[in-house]
Amino acid sequence: MSVEVPYLQLHFDVNGTMILQDKAIRKNDVKQILKEEFAKRAVGRNDNGTFVWNGNIDWETWEENYDPEAGDLTYAEFVKKHLKDEDKQRCYENFIDSPEMAAFRPVIDDLYEKSRVPDDGTENEDQHYYILPSFFQLLNHLIENERKFNIILRSYGSEVRLGKLREELNSFFSGYHPRFKVAFSETNSTTDSSDSGSGRGSGSSSTAGYNAYDDRKASSNVFRRLSSKRRISAIIMAARDPSELDVLANAQLHRRLENHRHIGILHRDEEGAVLSLGTANRPPTATDWCDTHTFDIPPGQYEDTRDGRAFYAKQKEENPDIINVFEGFEAIYRRFGEATEVGETIAIRDDYPWWKTNHFASTAGKPHLINPMDDHVHPIFFDDNIKAAHGQSHIIDVLDIHNKTNIPFKEANDKYVVAAHPLRALVDVNYYVNALQTCEENRRRTLV
Repeated sequence: MSVEVPYLQLHFDVNGTMILQDKAIRKNDVKQILKEEFAKRAVGRNDNGTFVWNGNIDWETWEENYDPEAGDLTYAEFVKKHLKDEDKQRCYENFIDSPEMAAFRPVIDDLYEKSRVPDDGTENEDQHYYILPSFFQLLNHLIENERKFNIILRSYGSEVRLGKLREELNSFFSGYHPRFKVAFSETNSTTDSSDSGSGRGSGSSSTAGYNAYDDRKASSNVFRRLSSKRRISAIIMAARDPSELDVLANAQLHRRLENHRHIGILHRDEEGAVLSLGTANRPPTATDWCDTHTFDIPPGQYEDTRDGRAFYAKQKEENPDIINVFEGFEAIYRRFGEATEVGETIAIRDDYPWWKTNHFASTAGKPHLINPMDDHVHPIFFDDNIKAAHGQSHIIDVLDIHNKTNIPFKEANDKYVVAAHPLRALVDVNYYVNALQTCEENRRRTLV
């Protein structure tokens, strides 16, 4: 097998990985979200039904010091096991606000400040980042190093089709984002540039792209006139029709997330999977089918009444110019590969009802398709719900489509999947750049 610089196919979970503001459960208070993230990860022991925190205030070492075989458990695990009838969010908040955790609250206050958009001097607004800066830093790192790559957004929720996420991405790729400018490439980057991958693996983590937008380079004084919060809307409106403004030479227009062609849903069933691009709607009976499921029914024995394949076939028949359907993992793998070659951004809604009715088994999770024989593309999935400490991909079904087997977590970890840590991603602007480099190095070792 030859060793070459591969195309990068980067799958990103949305909530808790790209963004902190979790729309799936209708929260937008950043401090509350930070409290929950810390509460879920705090490590301690169960003492007769009471969680006793281990007192370690260095939160960045929690995962590496976590030892479930020695009796450690996270507060999230404790709540799930011992407080399952309680409101989880209230439990998390009460825990962080308890006297026991008083020494830890200044850490949360510090991260709260780091999540704020810097004041631009026009208005004193309390605004926080939506998409994490470390995500944009990764994009700029790849563009600067002229890597072939694409982004595939993956979520169980409907936020893949929400305007805010799509519009902020599009404003960045159009070159009009008020906070993060697209990195400059030596070649014409309105089409994806060289596949030489110069600079890959060098260990450098340039921060050139992580700057407030330089108003002097804008073709309109809209940047000077509007505050940070209002700039987003104005720039998004402008980006919808770039012909009205000067398109930046280093814009990445081909990566913009369009309304229908690039947004879809991945349906799972006993036969495999179906990808439908052009719609993110589930079959009409999917919600009821999921809600009426009970966990006393063994996995695989709950009759699937959704009739998903017929539903998406009918949708394609009724909307042939909008909807495209790809049946089977091999067809989906090829479609994802085509998107990677041209730098096409895709947003996929995954099949939560299938995962839930199969008792949240990793083998029923979000399919992550790998062909170890294909050294031209390197698929990597970033998701904060991967349970690395337990040695489980949990929410990700890592599939070897060549050998028709599941890839063990030990083999996939930090090569094909990354257990994303949103708090670290908030603190370290190079978090995702470094995670990518680790995956590439680990993959290189297996190919040599």
